[in-house]
Amino acid sequence: MLIINLFITLTMGKQLSKSFHDPKKVNILASCFAFYLLIILLIATPIGKKVAFAESINQAMTTTQNADTEGISIALVGSERECLRSTSCRNTPYSNQYFIKNNLDKTQEVQVKIRALNSKNEEMKVIDTKIMTLKPNELRLLETEETIEDSSVWNQYSFQTDDRIATYQHMLRFRNPE
Repeated sequence: MLIINLFITLTMGKQLSKSFHDPKKVNILASCFAFYLLIILLIATPIGKKVAFAESINQAMTTTQNADTEGISIALVGSERECLRSTSCRNTPYSNQYFIKNNLDKTQEVQVKIRALNSKNEEMKVIDTKIMTLKPNELRLLETEETIEDSSVWNQYSFQTDDRIATYQHMLRFRNPE
């Protein structure tokens, strides 16, 4: 917009009236638009991701709290695509967030095998998690080989699938740490 304004000002600026083309007003408008984009990209988007991750943790806490009768609880919190427009989502895989909680009074080493199923109960993926050490009442994101540990916490997921996970089955192994 600033480049177009500069081009029009240099080529036809003297011939146009101020009521039709005022370069100062166009520059102010373009600067306000650029500032708005800067705010959205540098402040609103990261805060939105943090709020979404906090909501995921709250949902995981609620789900695992209701399953206190089990020694170790697992909750599928989200299975969603990360894209801004629906047209750009066609080939984007679903990022799945599973959380695990140790409801026991002692530290445990835990490993889970997850069988992810779609809405037709068809198997999409079977994946083993890493061996994780959980302290009593600790809630953590379930980590697999696909989990990118170098990324920020609010961008992490357990694994990805081509379709949304409707339900899942799991086998759990846990023991006292050595």
